[in-house]
Amino acid sequence: MIKGSSKVFHNVQTATPAYMELEAFKKLAYCNNVMDLAVYTHQLRWIKSPAELKLMKESASIACQVLSSLVQGLTIW
Repeated sequence: MIKGSSKVFHNVQTATPAYMELEAFKKLAYCNNVMDLAVYTHQLRWIKSPAELKLMKESASIACQVLSSLVQGLTIW
């Protein structure tokens, strides 16, 4: 896949030697045709879909119920 590309976009923070050591990747990097997307992928993590928001609310509700149960079960000396 890299071999047939004129540019490669990747996240430098999560890059692995598995593809960075490929000859095709090295050639593109040498010619300045590898672009870092780390800043964009970091920003995109802040954007949540309605489904993700729903799951976050559900997990917070479960955690709250567990903590309430624990607090009610505590014995104060």
